[in-house]
Amino acid sequence: MEHKVSIIVPIYNVEQYIRKCVDSILNQTYDNLEIILIDDGSPDECGKICDEYADMNTRIKVIHKKNGGLSDARNAGLKICTGDYITFVDADDYLLPNHIAELLSNIKNADICISGYCTLYEGTIQKPNYKFERIEYKDDKKINLVEHLLLGKANNQEFPFHLMPVWKNLYRSDLLKENDLTFVSERKLYAEDFIFNLYAYYLSKSIVLICDANIVHLINKGSLSQSYRKGYFELQKCLRKTTEQFISTYMSSELLDEYNKRLPTMLAYSLFKENRTNKNTAIENTKNILLDPYAIDILSQFKKCESGFKESIIYYFAKRHRVRCIYYFVKMLSFGEPVYRMMRLRK
Repeated sequence: MEHKVSIIVPIYNVEQYIRKCVDSILNQTYDNLEIILIDDGSPDECGKICDEYADMNTRIKVIHKKNGGLSDARNAGLKICTGDYITFVDADDYLLPNHIAELLSNIKNADICISGYCTLYEGTIQKPNYKFERIEYKDDKKINLVEHLLLGKANNQEFPFHLMPVWKNLYRSDLLKENDLTFVSERKLYAEDFIFNLYAYYLSKSIVLICDANIVHLINKGSLSQSYRKGYFELQKCLRKTTEQFISTYMSSELLDEYNKRLPTMLAYSLFKENRTNKNTAIENTKNILLDPYAIDILSQFKKCESGFKESIIYYFAKRHRVRCIYYFVKMLSFGEPVYRMMRLRK
């Protein structure tokens, strides 16, 4: 008997991409699919387009709801899905025809299968250069994978690529439902995929990595992850608190100490995000952050930031309260960003 796969697609203001995304799902070589399109109060024609597809194909279900954000939309899909396996697709991405078939053929007895992906940036598709066979993680090896996700080190020979996104993973439905795993709103903390996968990876019996890259992921300058985000610093504080709760419950105190060494990087990145706006707003944001007890505590504990050129320079300026220097440095970075991003994507 073929397993049913539920594909959850949150949709908001992506009218120009949605048809290509849904068509790529309908054209999968594996066809026992439950396709759940969640119109998250989209102000464009997305809701109408979703209904048109549902009228044409009985595998498609549509939910129209008040806008609640990406996590809320995914949770709405989780409530009604009936598949043996669950995956998520971003509405501005698209799948190559064998994506679901490859995930299913490799997951076997594991609870999660993590695939590779291609990137699409300014019309150019960048294919990864993965060189490994199917890898299975369980027991201590699986715990090591969780630790690498926590410490941001998951790009090496043992853990070949990024472990955070949910949109390249296939999950056994029972894993999510038995553990009541849902998404925390991105309006409450940063990196909702990170928190979801922390619990999913830890609670799973085993995890499989495959090098197949049958997702084309759009790098969109206007997305939440790429643009200025008001209140990012507060979201980052909530992320730290939630992550520390996870570590305290499931992991070692030594790992918590190691995780806290990343705080300068987190602070520097918060300053980077909150400076990607006009000068007056950026300077006001930076002043407020540097007066926050959370930031003061980090700056007093750590002399420097140990990771990344960008973060190290911003942290250096933050230690010295050079507010305008931070703004102009971030502004300077924006001019070289397209080249910088393409360099990162090739790694």
